[in-house]
Amino acid sequence: EIQLSITFVVLAVECSKDR
Repeated sequence: EIQLSITFVVLAVECSKDR
């Protein structure tokens, strides 16, 4: 279940980088 949290964090970071 923790892996899900990591995936969300990675997605958030990618979104931030795109900006």
